[in-house]
Amino acid sequence: MEKDFFAYLEKNKIKVEKNLEKFLPHKINNRWLEFAFKKVNYKVPPEPIEKAILKPLREFIFRGGKRWRPCLFLLLSEAFGQKTNKAFEEISVIPELIHNGTLIIDDVEDRAELRRGKPALHKIFNLDITVNAGNFIHFFPLLIFEKHKKKFSLEARERFYQLYIQELTRLHGGQAIDIYWHQGKAKHIGVQEYLQMCAFKTGSLTRFSARMAAVLTNQSENIERAVGSFAEIIGIAFQIQDDILDLKPFYADKKFGKAFGNDIEEGKRSLPVIYTLTAAKPKDKKELLAILERKNNSRAEKLRAIKIVEKYRGTEKAQLEAKKLLLKAWQRIDKILHDSPAKKRLQELTRFLIERKF
Repeated sequence: MEKDFFAYLEKNKIKVEKNLEKFLPHKINNRWLEFAFKKVNYKVPPEPIEKAILKPLREFIFRGGKRWRPCLFLLLSEAFGQKTNKAFEEISVIPELIHNGTLIIDDVEDRAELRRGKPALHKIFNLDITVNAGNFIHFFPLLIFEKHKKKFSLEARERFYQLYIQELTRLHGGQAIDIYWHQGKAKHIGVQEYLQMCAFKTGSLTRFSARMAAVLTNQSENIERAVGSFAEIIGIAFQIQDDILDLKPFYADKKFGKAFGNDIEEGKRSLPVIYTLTAAKPKDKKELLAILERKNNSRAEKLRAIKIVEKYRGTEKAQLEAKKLLLKAWQRIDKILHDSPAKKRLQELTRFLIERKF
């Protein structure tokens, strides 16, 4: 991966975080209150909003993150001929805000202890504040689009709202499938079913970012579908890489903000695990299933599960699948986009998402 791409990603991250600061300030004033809640009949007390919404959201969102979804939106917009401006830069944070909301709720559902090297948000602010803040940030981003909607045609606005509804519905469908599976309620999970779960859970916001770029630059519905399909595939590949990294014991030192083997402890049927359960001999399969179905695994149990997965080349097979998907994704978009610096950056971004080590 070229050094200048990482410099580009970091530069983009700084811009994204400036806009996040703008919409999630430390202190709120009447202007922000009117932006968030419009005209009210009485008086909104600012302190509860600051302490029970903005403070937990800032605590979580500014812990870090790669901010690559806004980058995807801006690069595709640029590849479609749109010059970056204030409206597009502000709109680019919409999928990033929703993404963080899903992580907040996901940690509650998984009873997670850590996120990005710090206690999960519900460990700091309790469940009531955490769930409410996580839900708030699923809807609040619509106000950012509302701020700029007059810059777009009525057709573009309608398409934007439709894709917002569709992709958030799919996202929660994917989360439901994942929860059901890691509760041990599925007897058999195939690769195709797993990929569709990822297409919903992880692919939805990636697809949303890409489709949003197509819609707001007035591309045809065929182009919108094509870039959405491209983005869905790289979202799946991103999730597969997460699956693989979760099985790397270097996470044990919490250098990258999470303990290793979380998926094992939660009983998740990640792609390396699915490949292993398909290929394993009865004894190994029984042992791996027993570990997955047991909660609060010890480090030794996690390492044993990883050893079984490695024995049947589960992570290697998953890595090959991710690379195959990435090639397929690029073939879908290569013919649509003209050669440009933005297209080159897009290709570098897709490579980064699958080759990353964190």
